[in-house]
Amino acid sequence: MNRELSDILAMAERERQQSVLRISFPGWEHEPRPAGWTSTLRRPVTEEMAEAGILQEIRRDSYRDLIQALSAQALLIEGVRRSARSGSGT
Repeated sequence: MNRELSDILAMAERERQQSVLRISFPGWEHEPRPAGWTSTLRRPVTEEMAEAGILQEIRRDSYRDLIQALSAQALLIEGVRRSARSGSGT
C-alpha cells in the first residue's frame, strides 16, 4: 500500500473513532493527538466530583485506553449523580 493511501485510511479511522467517542461520551470533548487522544469534560469538575476521582481531562496513548478511562469516569459520574439525588454525601 502506498504512503498516501495509508495516510488517508489512518485519517478515516481517526474520524470514525472520534465519531464513536462523541456518540458514546457526549459530555466530553474529544481531540486526537499525534500519539493518542485527549478528552476534556465539558462541565467544570466540582469538589465532590474531584473527591470521587472524576478528572477534567484525560490523555491516553491509545483509543482503547481512552475508552476504558472514559468508561470508568462514566461510572464515577453516575455515582456522584446518585449520591446527589439521594441527598447523601460521599
